[in-house]
Amino acid sequence: MIGVALVRHLASGTPAAEAALRKRQLYQYLSAIDDTLTSSQRADYSSARYLEDMKTVGELAAWQRRNKALGLPSQLPEGWQADDPNLSLTARERHDKTRTTMRTARLQVDEGRFDDALLTLKSIDTLMRKRDADSERVRYLVLSGRARLGLRQFSAAQKDLRDAWEIAQRFGAGAVSAIECAQAVIDLYSEWHRSEPEMGHDAQADHYRLALAALQQTSVP
Repeated sequence: MIGVALVRHLASGTPAAEAALRKRQLYQYLSAIDDTLTSSQRADYSSARYLEDMKTVGELAAWQRRNKALGLPSQLPEGWQADDPNLSLTARERHDKTRTTMRTARLQVDEGRFDDALLTLKSIDTLMRKRDADSERVRYLVLSGRARLGLRQFSAAQKDLRDAWEIAQRFGAGAVSAIECAQAVIDLYSEWHRSEPEMGHDAQADHYRLALAALQQTSVP
């Protein structure tokens, strides 16, 4: 798929780029069919024949040959989309979309447009929740948690922010995303305590204040 990524980048907005996207989707579609083949179906198309196809015409065409022989679809259905359309994007496209989406959502949260922020984040939700445990995933979860806090969805906000903290606490002193996460958790429990003072959320806020103080001992550029 390296060629697809190059075409999508160098010929962005052209018919060639659109054709490259369809080829990537075809790869995903056929890969999904391959994952569902039964042992008897695989036996009907010998492994030796399949490996020879792989060697001579490549993986994509090998899947198509096998599917035709088994009476399965070998072409992309009109209008087909992956369960998560983000997976059809190249790595660069996913990166750019993620950064733009999160920047927009952050502005919406800062403006108090919490419903709009959650709607914006929804377009990358599956992608970000499956992402490796890195600072971008933490920032996403913190944004989602802040939006839910703004809507006073305390339990849902707690889920997002605790998931973020599980990752962020490992980043060490001075990590900006960890500091932002700890502050968001403090804001959550402080507001929750004001709403339900008998539940002891103030003690949880104090716990994270200590964690925040430790993170702020060292400054990371």
